[in-house]
Amino acid sequence: MAEDRADAGTRDGGWFARGNQAAWIGAVGVLLAALIGVGVPLLLSSGDDDGGGAAAPTTPTTTPSAEAPGPGSTPPPASPSTSPTTSAPTPAPTSAGSERWHGTLAFDSQSKELDEGQPVTRGYQAGDLEIGGWRDHYSIKGLGSTVLSLWPADAALPGYQDCANTVDAEGVDDHPLTQGMVVCVRTSEGNVARLRLVSLPGEGSRGTFDAVIWAAE
Repeated sequence: MAEDRADAGTRDGGWFARGNQAAWIGAVGVLLAALIGVGVPLLLSSGDDDGGGAAAPTTPTTTPSAEAPGPGSTPPPASPSTSPTTSAPTPAPTSAGSERWHGTLAFDSQSKELDEGQPVTRGYQAGDLEIGGWRDHYSIKGLGSTVLSLWPADAALPGYQDCANTVDAEGVDDHPLTQGMVVCVRTSEGNVARLRLVSLPGEGSRGTFDAVIWAAE
């Protein structure tokens, strides 16, 4: 009977021991899990701390900016600048009677164009005026639509309006050359001229005039 109780106690102590062993193993497992959960963050934070616990400096984030070109490098092309467009000033209109040219007009065998500002030489019958004839029989002739009028020899030199009036009233195609004569001219483009003969035709020349040309408009 005593042996049966000893056996029963042994059996009870063995079950208790086995139950306590399982409980201890579970408790130890929970404790280890807790220690691991606490220890890992501590280890990580200690690795980030710089000795005295100061936070590690962070590198500032900078936005890339254009750098100045180094030696030997080609600078980027400058953006084209736009400058205000300027136009040439419009010349003021020429008023009627304004002087376009004044000077000595010498004739040879070629005609003269009077509508180019300064008179220019043209080919045969291609300009406004020419001197024709032979020996002592020379005359000044208007070409195309050019007409001319003889101004009275004893009158004062005519101005623009005087010449315009006389050629519009008495314009003809030609007049004989006489020393000192004054001729008013209306050109093919409507300009007005006054020609005063200063030398008759001679060797290599067909007459020289002191001339003034006025603009018609």
